[in-house]
Amino acid sequence: MTNVGTRKSTADLLQEAAHAAGDAENRSFKRSLSALHLVTLGIGGVIGAVLLLVLPAGAFKAIVPVLIVLALLMVVFGPRLTARLADTKHEASTEVTARLWAATLGTGVYGGYFGAAQGVLLMGFLGLLLAEPLQRQNALKNILTGLVNFVAAI
Repeated sequence: MTNVGTRKSTADLLQEAAHAAGDAENRSFKRSLSALHLVTLGIGGVIGAVLLLVLPAGAFKAIVPVLIVLALLMVVFGPRLTARLADTKHEASTEVTARLWAATLGTGVYGGYFGAAQGVLLMGFLGLLLAEPLQRQNALKNILTGLVNFVAAI
């Protein structure tokens, strides 16, 4: 039993759930979440929020259409890209790779700066680079985008 005043992080709660289930797959997912959580929240969201504060308003007006087109392209061409990558030697990993870190960082910056369609971009990258079921990818996306939005709002 925990004290009422004790706060637990999302990663702690996931670790407890994985431990209770005794499932190695859940523990691996928790490790992936923790690593991505730090990159997205700690670096990407802060960078995006700072850019929003320091860049002139004209920059926002110029950058936003590009970000929207990027998100649109990911939605339209994401399934084709996934199919094309399936025909190559590309394999998604259950571990956090450098590509996944970079994609998550970029998505965190995007989310901290603009926010719209951040979840779409993140799901596209997670689908390409993380070998987890869609439900886990969606849960990870929800946690990470929520954390980025929280940090950017502060």
